[in-house]
Amino acid sequence: MAEFTERITAVCPYCHQDNSTYVHPVVSSQNNPKLSKQIVDDIFFNRKCKHCGAKYCLDFSTLYRNDEYRKTICYAHSINDYVEFATSIEETRAMYESAGLFCDVRIVRDRNDLREKTRIISKGLDDRVIEILKVWGIEHLRKDGYNKKIEKALSWVNDDETIEFAFYGEDDEICCLSITMNKYYEIEKLLGKELRQSKYNQTKIDLDWAIDFVAENNY
Repeated sequence: MAEFTERITAVCPYCHQDNSTYVHPVVSSQNNPKLSKQIVDDIFFNRKCKHCGAKYCLDFSTLYRNDEYRKTICYAHSINDYVEFATSIEETRAMYESAGLFCDVRIVRDRNDLREKTRIISKGLDDRVIEILKVWGIEHLRKDGYNKKIEKALSWVNDDETIEFAFYGEDDEICCLSITMNKYYEIEKLLGKELRQSKYNQTKIDLDWAIDFVAENNY
């Protein structure tokens, strides 16, 4: 799938004037590392109105492809795009397989998930292990007496061999946890066999997947 740029007209949500801008339906880490960094830095969707100067978010579906690690993340802004991505994944896999290569594909519906997984992939890590670490982190919080429901969990892989986790509870309450990469490698080694046997064609790898995986493997 080739990388391309599309020119569109976006309406400023503040002054309601038309703005001509570009969107990037496909981003390649190899061909355009600048755009890949924008996803990680959370500025990829940022726009500035040329009329009133207001900054706003222009949300659109995009496909991030990391050729080095042969992984693809499909961010679906709408349910229609989600369905389209889901039906076109086999074509993406077939493209890699025809060249004798393997390609792992994920579909996400949240921009934070796109940012998180892009960072994980750029570091050469397995997002399945990261999701399993979130389950471990929740159990750690439970042992410390935090009993509220966890609504969402996000990670950030630092450059100093640590991983930060943010657990969002009720009323947007945030609990944070930091671990070293040693814990990542410990989980990766401990569950290596199970992970290798796990289906690689799963497109939805998230906290719910990790909870089920941990339960099925009695971890």
